Amino acid sequence: MNEASAIPSILEKLKRSNPSNSAGAYLVAQDAVSGFADIVDRLAIWNQSFQASSEHPLSWYREVDGEMHLWFSNITTATCLTYLWAFWIICVSRIRQFRADFPSLREYEVGIHGQVPENAYILQEVIQLSIWILGSVQFFMKDEMKLFGVSSVSFPLHTALEVLNTVNDSSVATCSKSYQNIIERFTRRGYQDIFMSWGAA
Repeated sequence: MNEASAIPSILEKLKRSNPSNSAGAYLVAQDAVSGFADIVDRLAIWNQSFQASSEHPLSWYREVDGEMHLWFSNITTATCLTYLWAFWIICVSRIRQFRADFPSLREYEVGIHGQVPENAYILQEVIQLSIWILGSVQFFMKDEMKLFGVSSVSFPLHTALEVLNTVNDSSVATCSKSYQNIIERFTRRGYQDIFMSWGAA
């Protein structure tokens, strides 16, 4: 997705920055917040266009083996939406973190869905998108998709797990069963190395 193509370069600049240089670190963080906020805006525009391009819902809930899972019309739609959610989570989470690390950055106006990043509503949206990604895994693990489906969802799933493993919120507790079921399904298919590589298993 072109709208998120700047994320790697922003992360690389952050990686190269010297945290011992407080002034320099602040400027890098300021640029990063600005860059991430711009990506969030462009993702929102792309999402509106993507939603409007379809005459039918892009996703819905479907019962599989007694559990409700997020379902999609095809693998392209599923991949686009889960990556969109993952990119949004990364950008918004980083914006929130930098504004917490550098309180003076809060002087700069940054709006996410008309809210300041620190608003509890924004945190809940980060959590909700992470939960949606978890809920989409069953679709990607359909038999006919084989390894292609798993590889398609690996990055979004990694992003979601990072959030849900670090956020202290009551709504995350409901994900515990889904999380364990995902691990079991990956293990049965022989894909447990994905979790091992993330330190999630």
